[in-house]
Amino acid sequence: MYKLFFVLLLICPLSSAYAAYAADEKNCLSMYVVINNVSGYLNAEGKISGYHVDVIDELASRSGICIDKSLVPYSRALKGLKYGEYDAGIVVRQEKMDTKLTYLTKILTSKTVLVPRNGITFSHYQQLSELIIGKLRGVDLDNTLVKSFNLLLVDLHSYEQGIRLLQKGRIDAIAGNSLMLSIVNKLGLVDTVDFNAQLVLGKKEIWLAFSNNSSHIEQLNTVKQAAQAMVEDGSLELILEEYFGSDWKLITQ
Repeated sequence: MYKLFFVLLLICPLSSAYAAYAADEKNCLSMYVVINNVSGYLNAEGKISGYHVDVIDELASRSGICIDKSLVPYSRALKGLKYGEYDAGIVVRQEKMDTKLTYLTKILTSKTVLVPRNGITFSHYQQLSELIIGKLRGVDLDNTLVKSFNLLLVDLHSYEQGIRLLQKGRIDAIAGNSLMLSIVNKLGLVDTVDFNAQLVLGKKEIWLAFSNNSSHIEQLNTVKQAAQAMVEDGSLELILEEYFGSDWKLITQ
């Protein structure tokens, strides 16, 4: 009898500790990190890294809320955010998502550009129908433009893949985020493409958004306040400078 009582005394604290741990895990927000060579990737140590990760970690530190991170493709991230699988995430603002998401803070504004390989210049839109264009997944091109000029598009997994295909002459241009300039600069492959001949296809805003279907909707204002504080004190800008360079604002104008 005494032995059983002693065992129970040992087990109860352990059970309580496990329950508390499980509760803490359950109360964590879930945020995605988009797979990309800048926003989200596995570093040499196998840890999730990237500017999305740094933004999320800073949010967690400031808000006091634990946040679980998942590395996923953009298409899955957007769907998961829409239906509440993820509580929040960094997303391109789209009018069709306005009823599904609450936009908390704008991270940055960027351009969608078409950058040709050296030797190709754009003199008119009709010329685009003669080119093979590599398009980064998650980059939305105007459907009217695509249909009007019968654009021949090749999906790319990364900017590095696009650069390799440009070097081999398999594609003629890359359509992507203007911040790809800084990525290509870091790769030392600027001679492959002609940025002076780029064609601006549009602009988009990238926001921190909260899912309206989140099971942690009560945390929305806390996360919003933490994000706005990051903007106001310049810590968000420092994160962007680390990944995109000190001239990232000029690149996106």
